Amino acid sequence: MKTILINLLLILSVFTVGCFLNDTEKYIEDLKSKNLVVKNNAIYNLGEDEEEDAVPLLIKLLNKDQPKEIRLSTIEALGKIGEDSSVDPLVGVLRDKDPEIRIAVVEELGRIKDTKAVQPLIDVLEDKDIQLFVIWSLGNIGDNSAVPALMKLLDSEDKYVRYNAAQALKEIDN
Repeated sequence: MKTILINLLLILSVFTVGCFLNDTEKYIEDLKSKNLVVKNNAIYNLGEDEEEDAVPLLIKLLNKDQPKEIRLSTIEALGKIGEDSSVDPLVGVLRDKDPEIRIAVVEELGRIKDTKAVQPLIDVLEDKDIQLFVIWSLGNIGDNSAVPALMKLLDSEDKYVRYNAAQALKEIDN
C-alpha cells in the first residue's frame, strides 16, 4: 500500500511540475521547444503580455534558420512589447529576401515609434514591395527627419503612394 502511494505521488509530481512555473517562465521555457505550435504559442503570449524580459530571447528567434511562421510571430511580438532594444535587430531584418518578413518588420518598427528606425526606413523607401508600409511607418513614428523623403513621394506617378505620403506628412505635422 505504501509503495502504491509513493508511486502515485511520483506520477502526480511529474504531471504538476509545469504548475509551479508562472506563465512568463513557462512561455520562456517553451521558446526552446522543438514543437513549432508550442513555440509559436509562447511567442504570441509573451507579445500579448508585453513581457520585456523575453526580448533578448525573442531577438534570437529572428535569425534565418527559424521557420518563417516563427520569425513572423517573433517580429509581431517584439512590436507589441515595444522595447527600444529590439529596434536595431529588427532593422537588421529589413533587407530580408522575403517581402512578407520585410512588411512585418516595417509595420512593427512603425508600432514601436523609435526614431532610430527612421533612416533605415527611408533607406528602403524605394522597395516597391513594402513602400506603402514604409510610408505608413514613417508617418506613425512622426519624426520630422522623414519629411524630405515623404515630400519627394508627392510627385509619384502612383496615386496610392502620393495619397499615403500626404497622410504620413499630416501625421508628422500633428
